[in-house]
Amino acid sequence: MKIAVTDAAVASTTDAVASTTDAVASTTDAVQVFGGTGYMVETGIEKLMRDAKYCQLFPEPNWVAHDALKRMGNSGRADRA
Repeated sequence: MKIAVTDAAVASTTDAVASTTDAVASTTDAVQVFGGTGYMVETGIEKLMRDAKYCQLFPEPNWVAHDALKRMGNSGRADRA
């Protein structure tokens, strides 16, 4: 089944994938900078990392969104499996 894809949908999906990937990378770096204390509750970094990972997985995993963007290509249409 073919579904129409708007420019806004493509931009929204692209932004969501980029922002969640950057959030996970940033929090991973923060945990590494803080070392062992980055995992401790007192710093708050562990909560930021959990939140970033949650956003990367829900409501749609990044790999699913990335595959959808690749299927869309330049045609402006996507095949729904």
